[in-house]
Parts: sequence; C-alpha cells; structure tokens
Amino acid sequence: SPEKTAAPVGSMQPVERQRPKRAGAGVPSSSLEVGYKFYALCGLSHASTKDFVAGRFHEVEGLLGRGVYCSLDLESARGAGDKREVVLLRFFPGGEKSPPEGFAGIKVTTTPCSTWREEGFAGCWLPTVCSPIGDGQGELCLRADIISKATKYDPGSWGGGQDRSVEVRQSARTLATGIPQIIERWRYQAGLVQWAGLAIAGGAVIVAGTLVRFSFYGSAAAAGCIALMFGAFQPLALPLPLLLVATAASAAAAAATTAVAAPAAEICLLFVFSLHASPPLPSFVAICIWLQA
Repeated sequence: SPEKTAAPVGSMQPVERQRPKRAGAGVPSSSLEVGYKFYALCGLSHASTKDFVAGRFHEVEGLLGRGVYCSLDLESARGAGDKREVVLLRFFPGGEKSPPEGFAGIKVTTTPCSTWREEGFAGCWLPTVCSPIGDGQGELCLRADIISKATKYDPGSWGGGQDRSVEVRQSARTLATGIPQIIERWRYQAGLVQWAGLAIAGGAVIVAGTLVRFSFYGSAAAAGCIALMFGAFQPLALPLPLLLVATAASAAAAAATTAVAAPAAEICLLFVFSLHASPPLPSFVAICIWLQA
C-alpha cells in the first residue's frame, strides 16, 4: 500500500509515494533499473503513426486498463490482414536518467489486470502463453510517459537502424524472466529460439569439420562462416551491412580453396544460405563468385 509523506510547503494535499518495487516473480529486475531500455512494436493507423513519431503518445482503454498498447511479436502488432502500420517504441520502465516519481517496473501477470497503475508499476505485460484471453491491441500496456522515442518499423532499412528486431527479442527474453510459472516461462523462452537456424548451423559445423579432415581448408572456412551466420547472427535478424560483410567473408574463404571440385555438401549449404538470407541477392552473388573461382 502507498505511504503518505509530509506535504511540501505551500501544498494543501499530501503526496503519495509508492513503496520501492522488489524484483522477483512477476517483476523482471531489469525493468527496475534506471537507464535500462526496452523495445516493443505497436500497430497503429496512419494518422496515429504520425502522432507517435512526433512524440504524441495516445493512451487508450483495453484489457489491461488505460495505457499505450504494444506487442513483442510482429504479427500481433500488425494485426489481422497486415493493415496497420508498425511503430517501434523505445521505453524506460525504470527511468531513463533518474527514477520516476511514484512508479517503476513492469508487472508480469497471468490474468487480465487493470490495477497495475494503482500498484505503482510503469506497465503491465500479459504473456500469450499464460492466458487464452488477449487484447487485439497488444499484450503489453505502458504508461505514455515512459516512452522516449517512436520510429516507423522498417526491417529492410540500411544498417538496421529502424529494425531493432534483435532488441525487441532481447526485451522479450528479459520480460520473460518475470513469468511466475517455470513451465510457462520455459515455453515462452523456447519460442524465441529459431531452431531451424540453429539446426543448419549445427550441420554446417559438422560439414566444416569433415572438410578439414580432407584438407579442404578454404571450403571449411566457408562452412564455418555459414555456421556463424545461422548460429549467432541470422537468428537475431542480422542488419544488412553485417550480412554483406559475412557473405563476402564466406565467398572469399570459399574462393581461396585449392580444391578443383568442392564438395557437393558445401554447394548445398551455400544455396540454402542464399535462400535464408535477407535479402537473398548478396548471398546468391557470393555463390556465383565461388563457382567462378
């Protein structure tokens, strides 16, 4: 319950100050830290998108009470039929430079909750794995005053500056630490892993080891680059410049091989990589360079 402190000089009403939040089940510790930023996606109409980018954040009523509704999932943010524009939100639930007055942290709940403001939280998150009931506006509800910036979400932007898919996924991982039920927490965290990419990375590692045994060192290096791409970068939505650099490194390593005929396994790996990459054209060009070598 809130503590009432003495009223400042000249004030007629007492000032209510919430007790400090403690991290634990239901409250991710990072959401209480000053300067710790989170990212989320918000589906809006064209007119609302202009307001948000200009810094005018509108709170609406919903399943989790009043606030700015957003999501940690792109499909949920887009809504049915991909008719809504998607905006990337950056927010500081623990304060950007100093602790906010009277509220802090994100409450993680397993049932619809509209009292999180009165409890002194900066936002409320209802993970989809915890409740069959959801709000079409999004599963994350925030106070407008903790949002510091909004930009149009553009996953194809040069340099990934308007993408931030990595940061959105990391925000989801961080908030997932507050899911009270261990099984539900593991289910949600497992859903954030791109298993297909990890499987291809594992296969590339095996192929690289086999190529080393047959002294195809250049080809092994190319397979190693592919393993690194799938295992570390690509599942995290690699920005385009890094994708081009990694692709060029893979092509250069493959071109350096002294083998007259490279193993068919490497060709298959490079082809699959070209289809998986975004955009696929740079990787396809890399294959052509390798084949010409």
